[in-house]
Amino acid sequence: MDPQRFYGKKRPAFSIPESSEDEKASDDETYRNPGPEIFIPESSDDEIASDDDRGNVGEFEEIYLDDDALDNDCDEYIPYETEEEDISSKPSTSKQRTGNKRKKVKCVWSDESMAYDESHIAFLGCQDLPNEIMKLEAPMDFFKFLFPSSAINLIVRESNLYADQITESNHNEVTEEDIRKFLGIIIYMSVVHLPTTRHYWKEGTYIEKVASAMTCNKFEEVKRFLHFFNKNDELESGDPNFDRLQKIRPFLNILRERLLQVPKEEYLAIDEQMIPTKARTSGMRRYNAKKPHKWGYLNYVLSGASGFSYDFEVDTGKHPDPPENCPDLGIPGNIVQRLLNTVSQNLNYKIFVDNWYTSLPLMANLHKKGLLPLGTIQLNRAPNINIEKKTIMKEERGYCAEKSTIYEDVKLTVTTWVDNKPVSLCSSYVGKEPMAMVKRFLKKKRAKIDIPCPKAITIYNKYMGGVDLLDSMLGFYRIKIRSKKWYHRLFFHFIDLVCVNSWLLWRRRTKQKGEDMYIPLLDFKLMVAEILMQEDARVFTPTRRGRPLNANIENIKKDKKRRRIELPPVEVAEDGFNHWPEWNTDRQRCKMVGCGQKTQVMCTKCKCYLCLNKDRNCFKKFHMSHD
Repeated sequence: MDPQRFYGKKRPAFSIPESSEDEKASDDETYRNPGPEIFIPESSDDEIASDDDRGNVGEFEEIYLDDDALDNDCDEYIPYETEEEDISSKPSTSKQRTGNKRKKVKCVWSDESMAYDESHIAFLGCQDLPNEIMKLEAPMDFFKFLFPSSAINLIVRESNLYADQITESNHNEVTEEDIRKFLGIIIYMSVVHLPTTRHYWKEGTYIEKVASAMTCNKFEEVKRFLHFFNKNDELESGDPNFDRLQKIRPFLNILRERLLQVPKEEYLAIDEQMIPTKARTSGMRRYNAKKPHKWGYLNYVLSGASGFSYDFEVDTGKHPDPPENCPDLGIPGNIVQRLLNTVSQNLNYKIFVDNWYTSLPLMANLHKKGLLPLGTIQLNRAPNINIEKKTIMKEERGYCAEKSTIYEDVKLTVTTWVDNKPVSLCSSYVGKEPMAMVKRFLKKKRAKIDIPCPKAITIYNKYMGGVDLLDSMLGFYRIKIRSKKWYHRLFFHFIDLVCVNSWLLWRRRTKQKGEDMYIPLLDFKLMVAEILMQEDARVFTPTRRGRPLNANIENIKKDKKRRRIELPPVEVAEDGFNHWPEWNTDRQRCKMVGCGQKTQVMCTKCKCYLCLNKDRNCFKKFHMSHD
């Protein structure tokens, strides 16, 4: 493709390097850049035929934009045609549009304001959780709901099959117990960080909870054989049904099915998130200089205002067709249509998107389905609108202009407001009225002043940040285990996603029940990790490896005050499996509530002292279910 021929006048905007100074950094490093978010799309389907046609992955062409595109700060310049013309010789964003004619855009803009009536846009759906979710109590129950046993069975089956395919010698089979322990360990590692995974078993940085659940060699063996798809069924890149995510697609389908069972919120946002990695995966790795993580996989997410992810679509460079009975609106518009395909229509769901997705055809199409859209828009995507950015920038802070038009029998409005910079929003249900007052700091007066703010801006700022909120929660405690297999990075990311979604679902259920209870995300993940690591019976205390410590250090350890014994999770204490009393020489206080006597009997699984004699049987009471 000749950039000069397609984009017009040759003017260099920016170039994307094949590699940056960050190449030497690890996958685990976090880049802090609070700048604006810019998405740099890959080539279209017409340009991506196979790996051989693309050449070296990671090489980027220098991009040239014309003056209009640069003036509008757009992420991808998609000009509107004001006259009907044949575009068969021009590149298109979808194969179906090749050889078609663009419709003549007839937009007549007026100064009429959009009337904001809450009664007409009231939500008609139901956000209450079903009984299946309301019956869940413990944090582990919510994790199992979003990460079902079918996912564990898939991993066990495919991992053992993969081990048979790549090894000739005998190997230990991976069991469901091993996978649960492995999940618990990697979740625990996301909270308690050490330089490498082997440090959790080393003498100086030994972590008893991890080492007692699984040996280091077993952990690395499970990680080596971790697989999700039959290797013999993999398709070549030239096959028409080839999927770059085929190695992990069955696992993603199971997670997506569980997410779709959760009732959606009234306010939904669509945005992209970066899954950080430096893996050189053919056709999937993206570079974005304005993102905190510059390199990674691109994931489109449908999220609620709470941050809960209801659906997702990992970008593979090959964009599917729009859903059935939906028009072809280009790559951004088709992504929105696919993510909203599972949202019930005519219930007044509020949809929020950014300026990469927003276009007049998309806004009109969503409104016809009973979905109320609101999104920032590039003014060059609103043809014939009499608002010029250069003129708007000269206006004072707080200036607002609203233009309305009828597009495909749907009334749309474009509201432009001047804050630090001009911003434009397009919607089918809200404009600038009613205005509200917001405080902004003015450098000239060195004080905060009140300026008018449109209603569309207020609503957009309040409900658009669901995906960004999800990204921030994922970044708090991210699994940073490195692997040579690129699909392991995706697997670890979605384990983090399941943990965050489980926590948000638990909070939503607690709020719906009216319970005044709160557990931080950190404690929630630790509870899930500890239960997964202790679900089985064979919990052992490992012997110390290497040279024995000298007598002085041994004496210091003996003189130290005895560490307080922590009680096990309720799910472990009441599982009724392999709790055996053990007689010890030392005596400690009984851990049963209400009993202050000393005893020499300890549970081998719970590691706590409990009375067991002819007068008191705290051992039995402690392990009985209290439902």
